[in-house]
Amino acid sequence: ALFALNAWGGPLKYYVLAPEHLAGDLKIMSLEPNNTIGTGYSQRQLQTFQTTTIPSTELTPGTIISGSGYFSVASNQNAADLLAPSTFAGTSFIIPHIAGSHTYYLLATTATAAVTVNIGGSTSNVNVNLNQVIEVVAGSDNAVVGTLTSTQPIVVVHVAQLSSTSRDAYPVP
Repeated sequence: ALFALNAWGGPLKYYVLAPEHLAGDLKIMSLEPNNTIGTGYSQRQLQTFQTTTIPSTELTPGTIISGSGYFSVASNQNAADLLAPSTFAGTSFIIPHIAGSHTYYLLATTATAAVTVNIGGSTSNVNVNLNQVIEVVAGSDNAVVGTLTSTQPIVVVHVAQLSSTSRDAYPVP
């Protein structure tokens, strides 16, 4: 599956947050010439529509995949290719609970963030350090909505588990 492009221009970043993102290799396709794709571990120079593989061994929670131009991300693994784009960083999020048990993965992008988590009227607070992924278990009540409010920009990924299978894994805008 291809993922959305950065509509605001400039270098694009995707954040690896959920365990599902680590399940297999990622395929990268450059959508521009002379595009440098990096993981912090290695860099690759790609031309327009040229592809490369980032092996799962280069990925850990919090890995940033960046490009000097537009690129897309794909994977053969279920729930693995919807990484959180930097353009989704924000301070307020709403996450509907539809099915299964829910987990949120949070990462602060600019500074340590104090995050208030409200799930169906139950409130808790977590600190999210810069570039450190925090897992928030959000329960299995599917008659509620989760909300997150942060003091600093964060990126969020939601994953639901149903019958031990990941589903509804997506970056939260």
